[in-house]
Amino acid sequence: MKKSLIEFYTRLAHGLAVQFGSNCEVVVHDLQGKDIEHSIIAIENGHVTGRRIGDGPSQIVLESLHNSEQNLKQEDKLAYLTKTKNGKILKSSTIFIRDDSDKIIGIFGINYDISLMLAMEKELSSFTGTIEEDTTKEPIAVNIGDLLDELIGSRGDNVWISAPFFVDYGENIYIGKNVEINMNCVFLDCNKIVIGDNSGIGPGVHIYTVFHSTKASERTSENSTFWKSQTAPVIIGNNVWIGGGCIILPGVTIGDNTTIGAGSVVTKSIPANVLAVGNPCRILKQIED
Repeated sequence: MKKSLIEFYTRLAHGLAVQFGSNCEVVVHDLQGKDIEHSIIAIENGHVTGRRIGDGPSQIVLESLHNSEQNLKQEDKLAYLTKTKNGKILKSSTIFIRDDSDKIIGIFGINYDISLMLAMEKELSSFTGTIEEDTTKEPIAVNIGDLLDELIGSRGDNVWISAPFFVDYGENIYIGKNVEINMNCVFLDCNKIVIGDNSGIGPGVHIYTVFHSTKASERTSENSTFWKSQTAPVIIGNNVWIGGGCIILPGVTIGDNTTIGAGSVVTKSIPANVLAVGNPCRILKQIED
């Protein structure tokens, strides 16, 4: 954001915090910087959520990133409830800062700790009431890393996953360091999904670890209305590039330094150091560094 905007919202944050006291956290995010994991440029009363300057965005902020077309339609979210890791109940508002073209460039957030007031709800109900009927409490994460740690089994340093990202369980996904996963990926992790160091996953990639019998008689049983399922892990090596729109089926292993062309359907394991494409995916040539 421009220096003048930063100064204005920093002063506004300080003024509101002084006006409403130590229970009122006010935070300013700059979404134009390259390092989104450190988007907070100003914060007052950060003890409310345990955040400080240089920390990252909350889950609501993440929803506004990486899709400018969606950002233009994003409306301010006012007077909703959130919950911190240590149990504080906050009344929160998220206001989007836009440039002259209506693109979101920052976020102005207010989080008021109403935990004590809720204990006196009858007397203070007019103050603590929310605009929305839905009282779901959305957790505030200190940064993107916290969100990933809650979602997936494990990850190395410098892992970036673009929203939206869809998983079955999340806890069966293991990601190495320096990995980038683009938007609209679907990981059905009924079994283990492992992605090695320095690997990249293009947009719209689907990785499946669950499958069913091709024989109709083996897919169901008299004792259950649900289909019988089997699972097998998917292992992706180091320095692998999976092109956009690929589908990787259960039991597949992809070797180190291999590239899978966009739109491929990988039905069988692919060795290291090759370029493979197609449906079904086949090796085109060896890759030599």
